[in-house]
Formats: sequence, C-alpha cells, structure tokens
Amino acid sequence: IDGRESVEIAVFKEGDANIIEMAERVKAHLGGIEKQLPDGMQVELLFDQSTFIAQAINEVRNNALFGGALAVAVLFIFLRDFRSTLIIGIAIPISIVATFILMLTKGVSLNIMSLGGLALGVGMLVDNSIVVLESIHRRREEMDANADVEEAVARGAGEVAGAVTASTLTTLAVFVPIVFVVVGVAGQIFRDQALTVTFSLAVSLVVALTFTPMAAAFGNRGARGAKTSPKSWFQSWYQFATARNRVMRWSQGAGLFLVLGIVMALIRLAKLIAVGLKYLVTWFLWPATWLFEKIFPLLHRGYAGVLAIALRNRMAVVFMALVIAGGAVLLWPRLGSELVPPLSRGEFTLAFELPEGTPLGRTEAVIGDVESDLAKLDGIEMVVGGVGISREANTSAQRRKENRAEVQVKLTESTALAEAAILEEIRGVLKDYPDLRMKVRRQSLMAFGAPVEVN
Repeated sequence: IDGRESVEIAVFKEGDANIIEMAERVKAHLGGIEKQLPDGMQVELLFDQSTFIAQAINEVRNNALFGGALAVAVLFIFLRDFRSTLIIGIAIPISIVATFILMLTKGVSLNIMSLGGLALGVGMLVDNSIVVLESIHRRREEMDANADVEEAVARGAGEVAGAVTASTLTTLAVFVPIVFVVVGVAGQIFRDQALTVTFSLAVSLVVALTFTPMAAAFGNRGARGAKTSPKSWFQSWYQFATARNRVMRWSQGAGLFLVLGIVMALIRLAKLIAVGLKYLVTWFLWPATWLFEKIFPLLHRGYAGVLAIALRNRMAVVFMALVIAGGAVLLWPRLGSELVPPLSRGEFTLAFELPEGTPLGRTEAVIGDVESDLAKLDGIEMVVGGVGISREANTSAQRRKENRAEVQVKLTESTALAEAAILEEIRGVLKDYPDLRMKVRRQSLMAFGAPVEVN
C-alpha cells in the first residue's frame, strides 16, 4: 500500500541447535541480504527472541550467584566463625557442579526454569550442612580438650544423619511427582525446575554427610580452641624449613626436595590467603555483625515473652489462627488466575480495530497517522505496522481483515516502568482517534501454534 511492502522471514529451531548462536548467524546473514536488495529497500530486525532468552538467563544466573554470596554472608553473621562459614561456602559450588552432571545425564539445559531451580536450591542445600556442622560443634564443646576430634565429628554427624535425611526426603516428596508429569503445560514448564531442585537437594545431602564432616575434622588435630596468629604462621614456617633440611639430608636427589618444597609452599600460601581472607571478611562484615549482636538478643527476649503470652492464652491464639485462615479462604477467589504472568521485554504489539465495514484504504490512512504520532514519542525506538491483518493471540496464524491492523513497537528500555509509561502516552495519543480500538499483546513464554504453519 502506497509503495510499502514487507516480507517476513521465520527462523525455526531445528534439533538441538542453540537458538542464541543461530540468531547471531541470522543477524550476520541479514547484512549480506541487504546488500543484494534493490535501491530503496532495507532490512530491519523486528523481533529477536534470543535477546530476551539471553537476558533472562543472565538475570537468573546473576541472581543465583548473588543469592549464594548473600547466604554465605548471612551464615558468617550468625555463626561468627570463619572456618564454619568457609566449609559451607565450599559446599555450595560442590553441590552445584555435581548437579550440573546429573542435569546433563537427563538432558536438562540451562534455561529459566532450571536456573530458577538452582537459585531455589542454593538457599536450601546449605540447610543440611548447617545442621551437621552445628551438631559437630555442639559435640566437640561437650567433650574434653584431649578427646579425639575425629570421634567428635563422627558422633556429631551420626546424631543428625537420620533427621537430615528425613528432612531432605520430605522436601523431595514435593518436587519428585512433578518430574513424572510428562504431558500438559505443567510438565513442560516445571519438569526442568523439579529435576534441578531434586538433584541439588540429593547432592546436598550427600555433601552434608561426607564433605562437611571431613572438612570439620581436617586440620583440627591440635588442641581445641587454639587460635591462629601471624606469629604462629611464622613459627610453623620455621618448623617446615627445619623439616625440609632433614628431608634434604635424607634424600639423595634434588628432585624430591624440589617437589616437596613446592607442595609445602603452596599449602602454606593457601593458608596465608585463607587467613588474609578471614580478616578481610571480618572487617567488611563488621557493621552487620555488630548490628546483629545488638538486635538479636532483643529479638530473642521478645520472642520468649510473646511465646509465654501465647502459651497462657491458647484459645485466643487458636481463634486468631482460624480467623486468618478464614480470611485467606475468602480472598482466594479475588486473586485471579492466569497461565503465565505478562512479560516486560521492551517490545509489544498493538492490535487495532476500526468499525466493521471500514475499507482498507481508510484503515491504512488512520494507521499511518497513528504510526507517525507514535514515532514522535520519547522512549520508542521503532514502530512498524501491518494493515489488513489480525494475528491470533499466542500463535502465528493470521486473518485477513480490512478493518484491522497491527503495529509492533520497540522501546529503548526493557523495564516494566518504562513500558507502563509508554503505554500511558500511547493511550493519550489514541484519544484523537475515537473510532479506533486497541489491545496490547505481549510475547508469551509459550506459543501454542505448530512448529511450521502454512497460511
């Protein structure tokens, strides 16, 4: 119409191809296509789902990493023991790496749902290690200073092994049934997440019962409660140098001395780095630790007081619980329901409709004016319209309707606040077109059309 025509190029994923890598190849190929076009024609990339996928995966991955670091920081604030925090901090990546291996055996890729399961598992997989470590610490406090450390570790871990296993199995009982849902939308969406959570929790149980006790006993053969200091490190280094001289006299070759020296030097260097990291973390988290020491005793005493009041007024507490439960039941229907929430990805489609019987020329003229007005708004990067078509929701099927049109809007920002502000401005522009009806369509996580459709 008026010399404007467009051609759609659809790219479908085939086999196990990486859609993000494939999109990059398509973008590079479009540049070559544009050079072959006649004058006056150009290629514009209107919709690229791989960008949204890459951004979503990166956001979930970064949030999982930040959540793991925050969990370790919270543990240090509560425990105020660098060694225990370090043990649990090491248990997190060990469990995640082992989970990756199990994911590979089941063909689970790194997608939004599986990474969301990992993010959920990071907060849960430290629970088992914390319980085991706390039991070991309590058992060692009860034993005298000359008792065997390994015996205390074995008893402490053995006392809570059954409870930790039962707790993990009850949590797995929630997610395992979803793994066997292979049909329907629920199986497609949540299977990867359920598998990831199941794997991470199972691995965390194994790590808590094996690695955590080993790490708690490792290097603790000396007197319990002895503190390390820079002076002790230099004394230990001197002892090592003396032993090294004896080894040098005993060994007839310089190769053995060199290997032993390098190994021992690396061990000492690792310990020095650990000590430096301990002081750095202690200094960095000192404000939070100080605040916790001031606030937590108040919360502890307050909880004890509230608990005493609740025990003296049991019927009142039960009545309040029933009232809250009844209110939740009454509010349930007002929550609404939907398959997936709307997504804010920096682009959306405006579906326009004029009164029935509007000729195609009139529709084209009105939509052309709307496009011009929308292109003038700040925050809109590109506006592309198609006249005489109506696309069904969540599918690629099109219907030919002379009184309908679609305008795809691409924004400069992909935040929800920016999208909401632009939509308000668009509604203000449409006040000048009283006969024009508009619906906003956003891309869904799922498309219910066939992989290939012929219209």
